[in-house]
Amino acid sequence: MKLNGSERILIIKPSSLGDIIHALPLLHELKMKFPSLKVSWLINKEYAPLLENHPLIESLYLFDRHKWGKKRNVITTCREYWQLVKKIRAAQFDIIIDLQGLLRSGVTSYLSGSVIRIGLSDAREGSSFFYTERIRVHDKKRHAVDRYKMIGSLLGIPSGQPVKFPLKFLEEDVNMITDFLSKNSLSTSELVIAVNPNARWASKRWPAEKFGQLSDILIEKFNGRIVFVGAPSEKDYVESIIKGMRNKAVNAAGITTLPSLGVLLRKVHLFITNDSGPMHVGVAVDVPIVALFGPTDPEKTGPYGINNKTIYENGCVCRNPRRCKQPACMEKISVQQAASVCETVLKQRARKIMLDNVGK
Repeated sequence: MKLNGSERILIIKPSSLGDIIHALPLLHELKMKFPSLKVSWLINKEYAPLLENHPLIESLYLFDRHKWGKKRNVITTCREYWQLVKKIRAAQFDIIIDLQGLLRSGVTSYLSGSVIRIGLSDAREGSSFFYTERIRVHDKKRHAVDRYKMIGSLLGIPSGQPVKFPLKFLEEDVNMITDFLSKNSLSTSELVIAVNPNARWASKRWPAEKFGQLSDILIEKFNGRIVFVGAPSEKDYVESIIKGMRNKAVNAAGITTLPSLGVLLRKVHLFITNDSGPMHVGVAVDVPIVALFGPTDPEKTGPYGINNKTIYENGCVCRNPRRCKQPACMEKISVQQAASVCETVLKQRARKIMLDNVGK
């Protein structure tokens, strides 16, 4: 399929945070190859701040997943959904790219009125029935970033392009993080390590006490500073970890917005995290990552890039890992195992900084 370079395209990828970031390289490739393309994005309202005022995106269409998912609002939901569809139809998109791959997104692509509707062949819930172009996915283990980039190949983008995650940071986000670091006496000239002990599923969480023990080891061995990150609802959980530690740490849970989290992670030397949305924000800003995996497969959704490390105990036997209350696969990861991987990454990071500074 050949583009003339002036098409109007809508990307349907409303959630989740990590999945949205996985789709950014496709956006980058499209706009670099065809600068005159007008690309819009259908996104969940809670993640909209990540893409608002983005120079590569013409407009955002907001999908209120939390409100529309409540059954008692079914009449209002249907009305508001149809208003959204009418707005999409009025925009007269030439191409719809459905990266969500669910029944709802497939139906939305069909109702858009677009003649060309593109999606992956292994999309779920029958959504591929609504596509006019299906990208055949042969490798089920293929990382989500590479799966989405396959659509770029269909649209005339040469394969093998370097992967870029075009996040945009506003001056207010940079200033907020600068002030936060200053108030907490955190300097980028010293070793600063960010830690995310949370995850969307409880079964993806490494035990809280182990995060505290690991943080103590890294503080004492490398004279580092630890900053815990998280959402406002996770502030007390993070505080309980810090109270159990021997050393001081900074609680940044609830302090950052989605964009400013990227600014903060861009300034640290290592990011330790469960499988989560913030992990992928770290990938996008190119901070070295040590990620802890249990019920999910890092080959598909792990931190993208060869320089990031995953610790994965492939032994999850849960029939429903999302609801597992005793994630033995996460319990298997020892504090010493995690500390050893972190030490390797920190030493590699130190060597890189030293080589970069040679001759300056």
